Amino acid sequence: WANKHPLTWKLMTIITGMPVSYALVFNLSKSVVILEFILLLLTAYFFFVEWQKKPRGSGESQKIRDIEKKMKQCC
Repeated sequence: WANKHPLTWKLMTIITGMPVSYALVFNLSKSVVILEFILLLLTAYFFFVEWQKKPRGSGESQKIRDIEKKMKQCC
């Protein structure tokens, strides 16, 4: 998602993230640090884990079968 909409996620991060991060740093406590760590993990998962896409139709599965067949014939 982030690769397709680079400006959108940057604006969302700046507009929402800066005031929220200021408030969290200003009111720093143990529970806030734990909450920030959890949010950091969720954000990292959302932006850096590649989502697996399943074939949507028979056309794509046919392409996969063709590629598999070519790979078997190759070697």
